[in-house]
Amino acid sequence: MDPFLDKAFTGGSTVLPLITEIPKICVQGLGQKEVQDLKKEKFDLIILNLFFMDYCFLSFVHYFKIPFVYAHAGALTNPYYDTIGSFNVPAISGNVYVMPEFPLTFKSKTEDHCFEHFVLCSQQSYIRTTRKTLEWPPKPGMPNVIHAGGAHIKAPRKLAQDLEDWVEGSGEEGFIFFSLGSALNPDFFPEEYRQILVKVFGSLKQKVLWKWNKETMPDLPKNVKLQKWLPQTDLLGHPKLKLFITHGGQLSTLEALYNGVPVIGIPIFSDQHTNMKIIESEGWGRAMELKKLDEHSFRILVQETLNNKT
Repeated sequence: MDPFLDKAFTGGSTVLPLITEIPKICVQGLGQKEVQDLKKEKFDLIILNLFFMDYCFLSFVHYFKIPFVYAHAGALTNPYYDTIGSFNVPAISGNVYVMPEFPLTFKSKTEDHCFEHFVLCSQQSYIRTTRKTLEWPPKPGMPNVIHAGGAHIKAPRKLAQDLEDWVEGSGEEGFIFFSLGSALNPDFFPEEYRQILVKVFGSLKQKVLWKWNKETMPDLPKNVKLQKWLPQTDLLGHPKLKLFITHGGQLSTLEALYNGVPVIGIPIFSDQHTNMKIIESEGWGRAMELKKLDEHSFRILVQETLNNKT
């Protein structure tokens, strides 16, 4: 970090690690069984600790739909004013974490502004990567609309024995799950593209589970299994799954996100193109247009996605 920003963000103390770690700690704490069990209780009021904007516990306020109060033992600093709906004039008051010298100089005012901007960006960035709704970025709406992204997702269940045996047989290389959902009937799938997929899948070390409406195809590679219907959420939660190749539908991408599965999207129509653009921007998947599908580029895309540690 630049020495100037380092001083601005830390004030010679350990504030910076707190700022960057608090959102992660907050989300981890929220997921603890003892904390989640609080939802079984009844409360009339929630008192939240106002400490480095640990926003994730506001979810309890939304869950119980009861009043809440912030409690804070320290001095209010700039980002807190926005949180409580008040206002602040940093050019006059400075920031306790930056250790300003009074009267404030232009440099100290700049340091204070940098600190506030960094805090808000670091919090919002982490929350965006750990939470997902059907509406991002947020859009104005009325209270009779409730977005419930991922509400349909259940914890993965054990696969049917024959399918489990096939998956377990994939060894350390694991398997790839390929499904275009119901967006494109395989009977109408262009033959030239089917042949490309067959050639690429057949060249991989991984097994490939392909959702297809026919039981076989004449040039089916030995490492590829066809099946008309597959328990998608259970497969996406399987530890041997290495990659999900999808049409990029809303529910499929939410299920992949929930299970932490890397994605390659071949969008066909509607919101699928937008869903894949969002996934690419967030860094957990790649997209390829069907009309640009060719054997060389698709093989490279699959290998790069499989080997990308991020």
